Amino acid sequence: MTKREQYGLTFKNFISPVDNSPYNSCVAENSSVFAELQIIRYFDKSEAQRLIDEIQNAQDGVHFQESIDTRWGAVEDIMIQPPSVNINDVLLIPMQDMKELLQEWIAFVSS
Repeated sequence: MTKREQYGLTFKNFISPVDNSPYNSCVAENSSVFAELQIIRYFDKSEAQRLIDEIQNAQDGVHFQESIDTRWGAVEDIMIQPPSVNINDVLLIPMQDMKELLQEWIAFVSS
């Protein structure tokens, strides 16, 4: 089972009805608290990798950036608070799970 399946997420490709441009999205299969994880749709590959790197730094016990912004600015509140990642003060997800979700996201947007 993938992490996205574990958390009830689906990665999808869409076509914008406005300009017919393709875009990727992360969709929660139901309106559970895990819907907060849809935030990863805001991350491009480099931002996802940067968050993975910061989580790894936290796991390694070295300096890490606690607050993370997306390219859209502070759309959502993501805080690395070992041993978890806090999203919007609603969801605490283990750092390792968040890393694995982001790795799956990078693989999806790269395909």
